Amino acid sequence: MKPNQRLRRERELRGWSQSRVAQELGTDPATVSRWERGLSFPYPFFRERLCELFGKNAEELGLVQETPTTLPVEESLALPAIDSELSPVLPISPDPILDPTIPLLSAIDGSLIGRDDLLQHIRDQLSDTTRGPAFVALNGLPGVGKTSLAVALAHDPSLQQTFSDGILWAGLGPHPEVLEHLSRWGAFLHVDEASLSNKESCESWAQAIRFAIGQRCILIVIDDVWQIEDALSCQIGGPNCAFLLTTRFPHIALHFAAGNTTPVHELAENDGLALLARLAPHVVQDETESALELVRSVGGLPLALTLIGKYLRIQSYGRQPRRINAALTRLRDARERLQISEPRSLIDRHTSLTPESRVSLQAIIEVSDALLDLPARTGLRSLSVFPAKPNSFSEEAALAVMALSQEVLDTLSDAGLLESNGPSRYTLHQTIADYARVLLEDSEVYTRFVQYFISYLEEHTQDYSLLDQESRNTHIALELAHTRQMHDTFLRGVKASSPYLFVRGRYSEAEKYFSTALELALSLQRLSDATVFLRDLGRIAHTRGNYLQAETYYQRGLQLARQQQDELAISRLLTHLGTIMHRRGLFSESIAYLEDGMLHARHTGDQEQLSYILLGLAQAHGSLDHHKQAEEYAWESLEIAHSLGNGEHLADVLHRLGTLIYERGDYEQALGLLFESLDQASLIAHREKMCHILNNIGCVLGELGDFPQAERYFQEAQELAQQINAQEILCTILGNLGYVANECGEYEKAEPFLREGLALASKIGHSVSICECLESLGTLARNRRDYTQAEKYYQEGLVRARLMNNKRSIISMLTGLGATMTACLRFEDAEHYLEEGLALARDIHRPHQLCNLLYEYGKLEDCRQQPQRARVYFQEMLTMPAIGEEVMARARYGLARTAALEGDYTAAHQLGNISATFFAQQHHRLSKEARLWLDSLPLSQEEKASEY
Repeated sequence: MKPNQRLRRERELRGWSQSRVAQELGTDPATVSRWERGLSFPYPFFRERLCELFGKNAEELGLVQETPTTLPVEESLALPAIDSELSPVLPISPDPILDPTIPLLSAIDGSLIGRDDLLQHIRDQLSDTTRGPAFVALNGLPGVGKTSLAVALAHDPSLQQTFSDGILWAGLGPHPEVLEHLSRWGAFLHVDEASLSNKESCESWAQAIRFAIGQRCILIVIDDVWQIEDALSCQIGGPNCAFLLTTRFPHIALHFAAGNTTPVHELAENDGLALLARLAPHVVQDETESALELVRSVGGLPLALTLIGKYLRIQSYGRQPRRINAALTRLRDARERLQISEPRSLIDRHTSLTPESRVSLQAIIEVSDALLDLPARTGLRSLSVFPAKPNSFSEEAALAVMALSQEVLDTLSDAGLLESNGPSRYTLHQTIADYARVLLEDSEVYTRFVQYFISYLEEHTQDYSLLDQESRNTHIALELAHTRQMHDTFLRGVKASSPYLFVRGRYSEAEKYFSTALELALSLQRLSDATVFLRDLGRIAHTRGNYLQAETYYQRGLQLARQQQDELAISRLLTHLGTIMHRRGLFSESIAYLEDGMLHARHTGDQEQLSYILLGLAQAHGSLDHHKQAEEYAWESLEIAHSLGNGEHLADVLHRLGTLIYERGDYEQALGLLFESLDQASLIAHREKMCHILNNIGCVLGELGDFPQAERYFQEAQELAQQINAQEILCTILGNLGYVANECGEYEKAEPFLREGLALASKIGHSVSICECLESLGTLARNRRDYTQAEKYYQEGLVRARLMNNKRSIISMLTGLGATMTACLRFEDAEHYLEEGLALARDIHRPHQLCNLLYEYGKLEDCRQQPQRARVYFQEMLTMPAIGEEVMARARYGLARTAALEGDYTAAHQLGNISATFFAQQHHRLSKEARLWLDSLPLSQEEKASEY
């Protein structure tokens, strides 16, 4: 084809752009450009519009195609003989067909948001005619945008070029006029109506149209199909045609297109907000959170968002806050959202509705609802009590709540109202659920829902993966049990949900339930239940680091348990009180509570409770550095835990035992136990336990000098602790992150961690963590050579440690003070602090702390120019069993400096290089210092000889 200079000249004479012409015609600038360049020819519909627009006839605009009077030989020989009596077809027009009943693209909505990938996928399917006609089907919920996609594709320039002979459209709906569509198509194809054997027969029209299409490339769109027979009546066309069907019924889509069936899903949250912003930009700009809430309230359904957006655009045109807020308030009500509507023009009516109907969510869904039988309609309303998508529910739960047969679920699925969500699981879209819930009248449905899921909680108390799947359903069941005053059921449900809520770290949700249940239990004089809820509230307060509040809950629970003479409850509460005393640094009080609890546990014979108490005693005695006794308790607890086969409890025992063994310096065995504990905790996804275990693994790796790996474990623990708001362990983790950064010489990174950890530990009264943060802050100040500030931190920590009688913290503070005094050249003070710390460390058998003291003592003797005495301390470090590479590297570094003092530069270089290499690999804070020191040394005899 040649370029159409006439069309271009007429446009330019008027000073119009291609965009202006496209806008007037209802197409796009790219199509106008192709007409002018002669790449394509306007369909008759657009040719008439062009003539009207420019006031010229087709010839004056260059819109008349020249057709050959004779066909090439090959083509003429290929034509079949035409029997005028059999064929009602007139000579074929060369003009492409563009069905004028194709809905126009919306002038407001513009291109479809969030559908680019889907549109391209459908284009590819339709264009693939290598194996004959392409059959493509779109199915999805009412209002999900199937017709909009079909309209966009019908106007798509690339598809118009692919199907160069035209596009036919049939909008069917529940009561289609198939004959009307076929006769219209016949007119476009110049079918002689008079020659039809029966012009009132769809079959006669179909045969004639099929013959008229022949080898043409035509796209046939069959929109809003409700019966497969109607779609098949429109399935006419030759081998070069393609068919695009849209329907809300999955079985129709599958029957029509088989593997080329594409489900159309609702919009993602961001795309839904973008659609709302296009329609009501001021509302989204000024009330973003409210707009996002609306997107969620309709589950991203495009029709709902379009109706809401147009309504908000009208209500916000003057940007009056009062009117906008009133509109938003109205839209928060499901009934109002369902009834928001808009009128349609006579030629743009929705095929599922009658001509006089306004388009609304209610009207669109009502059409499907009206076709259901009574059981299916009843079942749909019953299922609306389930939380909407993305929540899902099992077939078993659905049948129990509906009290109907499985056939109802099949009917609802076939109707496109109930979606599958995996084997034997279903989900309801938010708008469908809203519609059905508004019409629900049977209150017994709520009772069946509550009873089913409370029983489910009781049957699967520790089946955490199953409870994860039903989490939203059980939450709603508890809420309904409370609001509907099903008191006994509510109390049962709260007790049954307790293990799951703790394992998943859902403390805020748990606290709300336990507080409500406690108040109810006390009012009903259900003292046994009240004791349980007091204990669980204490556990939450404990986890959050609020020890005084936790103690109050436990003491109240203990009082009630003693009133009822419930020995098992007494034992459990005494165990919790012992743990709280331990956290507060009151180790003797902790042991007293635990030993009292053990008496009650042995009397009841509850082995799991006995194992927990033994574990608590191991922890308390370990803090008092009674290592042998602590490990005996821990091993006994582990033996019981293995016999019980309780993974959650086993994780606790392995963790505590691993920590005790780590504290006495057996790092390899400790890591084995801790990783085994982590495996057990991970199996049940117990996030709080995982926090503690990950933190302790990081501690072991830190003492081994593997700081990068230690930091990774601390970071993972920090992320988990923040997710569940576990403040007690979080302050410890923050202190450890600061410690690692400090050891790596990253002082700017360390300080925020330490200050945040100290603030949190002070807030919750975690004495041990306070001391740890003070020690690290003192070390940070000392590394920065701010010795005055360092001494203040250490002295404050020492006072707190002595008050707790926590010997480990005392040793740490004395070590820091000794190092600080050495740096200040206050050697006598340094010796005083180090001597006290050394005696204490030897007494409680703390290898790592002992090595730290020996290292600082060696440095002190070096500063005093006493290399022989210094060597004794550094050599002793190397004799310690399983002390780790980091300690050995520091010992060798100390020996290297001692050798240099004695003039043995060969040994100094040799030992110094080994240490410096390790420090560099581990990003240790001593890395730079060691390298500078080595560079300052005189050459050894060997190095001097090598220069010659």
